Amino acid sequence: MPLEAADIQALATALQSLRPAAAAVNATAVKLPLFWSGNPEVWFKQVESIFTTRNPKVTVQQTKFDYVIQALDNSTADRVQNIILAPPENPYDKLKAALIGAFSRTQAEKDQELLNLNGLGDRKPSELLQHMQNLNVDLTTLFKAHFLAQLPSEVRQILALSEKTDIEDLAREADRITEVTRLTKYSQVNATGDSRKPFGRHPVGEQSKDQKVNTRSDQTWTLLPGVCKYHSRFGKLARNCLQPCKFHTVSEPGNCQSGRQ
Repeated sequence: MPLEAADIQALATALQSLRPAAAAVNATAVKLPLFWSGNPEVWFKQVESIFTTRNPKVTVQQTKFDYVIQALDNSTADRVQNIILAPPENPYDKLKAALIGAFSRTQAEKDQELLNLNGLGDRKPSELLQHMQNLNVDLTTLFKAHFLAQLPSEVRQILALSEKTDIEDLAREADRITEVTRLTKYSQVNATGDSRKPFGRHPVGEQSKDQKVNTRSDQTWTLLPGVCKYHSRFGKLARNCLQPCKFHTVSEPGNCQSGRQ
């Protein structure tokens, strides 16, 4: 018995009403692995592979967002709580970017690890090669990292804030920083020399008695008639005196006594 048009319409409506329920059943089968803070890029590749292989595919931003926050531990969720508590537009994309930004290592950090590798360790040669390829697939950035590693630490710290990415531009900027640093140090040395004297030093003509004694002790002195060897050698600056000594007649009071002062 052929179906009437009204019956066909009713059947279509009934089938349409069943689709959300079927989709919900499929959606409940999505199970994401726990978030991998050690390599969030790879974790999101796994997650998105799960989303695309579901039937139907998980494509709605809010749905993907909800699944991801269920896979976060408490510590990780705390790092992105502002997004979780107040989801922005395109919440999944924003959450993904925030998690990758919070837990990923920069390429510069990976390049530095690559430069610091020293031997096989407990790896097989093929495993070491794979690890090196995981760290860097762009030799340009590795060459740049090696160049920066040769620069003084203060220059590297300034270049770390530079927005330049071309290595030639960085080299020219490093030249300017090095020149400014050199001139600054030179100016500081001159300013220090002009504004203050080093500790323990005296202006020319104002040397301490000890310094003059030490200077004269390196010379050869002749004994003066009637003057002891100390006053013959050190004159007024002598700290010792042997009698008889005529020096006391021209010295300051108390400057010469019998025996040692």
